[in-house]
Amino acid sequence: MGLELKTPRDDVTRGIGQLTEALAYGYDRAALVTTLHKTKDIDRVVFDKFGFLLFAIDSKAEVHQVTGNTSAESSRL
Repeated sequence: MGLELKTPRDDVTRGIGQLTEALAYGYDRAALVTTLHKTKDIDRVVFDKFGFLLFAIDSKAEVHQVTGNTSAESSRL
């Protein structure tokens, strides 16, 4: 799996391009990891359409899977 890590100051749109590049280079899956606060501003349509995963890290350093779930709610990992 290709992982793209983004800080709150990074460009998430560029990250989506990098996820696409990871798939082009042969990775089976691609995921973007960013802060929980930042995920609230992300339109998840692209993630759902291309099967990208989106993970959020909260202030307690807990990781939450935001997209790619079987349920509509985000799940805590």
